[in-house]
Amino acid sequence: MAALGDFLGETLEPTPAVATTLESLRQTEQIQGLFNEVGISTSPINGLRADVRTRETNGGRLAADSTLWAAREQFPELGVDVALKNGGGIRDTIAGPTIIRLTINAQLAFDNRLTILSMTGRQLIAAMENSVSRVPAADGRFPHIAGMVMDVDASQPGVQGQEELTSTSRVRRLVIRRSDGSTDVLVRNGVAVGDLDRTFVMATNSFLATGGDGYAAFAAAEALAETPIGEQQILADYISGPLGGLVNVQDPPLPPRFERLDLSCKLRDTRPTVIVRGCDSGVANRRLSLGCTVSDVIREECRRNSGLPAAYAACITDELEALSGDDALSQEMISPIASCALNGPR
Repeated sequence: MAALGDFLGETLEPTPAVATTLESLRQTEQIQGLFNEVGISTSPINGLRADVRTRETNGGRLAADSTLWAAREQFPELGVDVALKNGGGIRDTIAGPTIIRLTINAQLAFDNRLTILSMTGRQLIAAMENSVSRVPAADGRFPHIAGMVMDVDASQPGVQGQEELTSTSRVRRLVIRRSDGSTDVLVRNGVAVGDLDRTFVMATNSFLATGGDGYAAFAAAEALAETPIGEQQILADYISGPLGGLVNVQDPPLPPRFERLDLSCKLRDTRPTVIVRGCDSGVANRRLSLGCTVSDVIREECRRNSGLPAAYAACITDELEALSGDDALSQEMISPIASCALNGPR
């Protein structure tokens, strides 16, 4: 009422009957419980609609991680590998620094239960293609993931609503960290890898599990189990339990689990492209293989990782010296590499 009065520019007072009723409601166990402190956050937990439907946020990271944690805790016998939370299921930002149940409930307003699915490689590819099929448009199916990393080329055609696929369009890389800690590459360089009949165990929410947001592959998968509690309690338990009451995740979260390759080289310069062929550095080398200049990679890797791995910086330096006949160009490129490796971005 005070906020309404401020908006109207008037002093508003409730009637005695309204005031009595409001105070009675405040004293109920249900209302009191909404103001229980769950933890604190070092930064706002981003649930803005325009962000959670287009990119990774710390709110999406927290929801996905809590999903995977809860699935593994409640069903250890199932060997849950991965989790996916849709951006459309994240409805508000938790401003912090104090996190209370009311703000958790607002962020995960639908309070869906979790469904555990057994999926073939073909089904998982179809699900992940659907998840990025409308990028860069803001869409509720946008994936926040745990237990896997993926690279996407949104310049390719979007493929949505398929139950299974044996080839990819936008998904260029998909790597799963299995529940036993092993790594399983399902897509490499845009090509499906290995036996696509092998299975993966996915945790997602009950809305997506029935085919919501175009996830037909989830609906076609074998349902193994469902949690007895919803996402709100799961997130509260995750914060107060494994996180020890402290959420310390920046926005956007690092390291990234979702990379858009079509945006990797937006900031180009006039220097010639140098392809570094002999260095093993994951995302950085993939950018180079797409034709990014080395300076593009320096800028992006410094921004994302606060520095380049020293071994990779040394490898780039060696390659540049071998490939370039222009000592001035080599020095111009080598200096920022060394600076980034040692000192981080400037």
